[in-house]
Amino acid sequence: MAKILKSKKITSQIQYDFLIDVIVPYQQEGLINDEDVLLLNALLVKFESRATSRSGGKKQ
Repeated sequence: MAKILKSKKITSQIQYDFLIDVIVPYQQEGLINDEDVLLLNALLVKFESRATSRSGGKKQ
């Protein structure tokens, strides 16, 4: 999580899957704040749009 927040970029499907799995529990436990959640959600959307464009418009 720290690596993603520091780089402000999701670089792999593994990081994407990890983030999907932990974003809500981390927020509920207070490990990340609302500002971090907004940033991470934006990064998720950006990664999803890159994945869609790489696959020729088909979502993986």
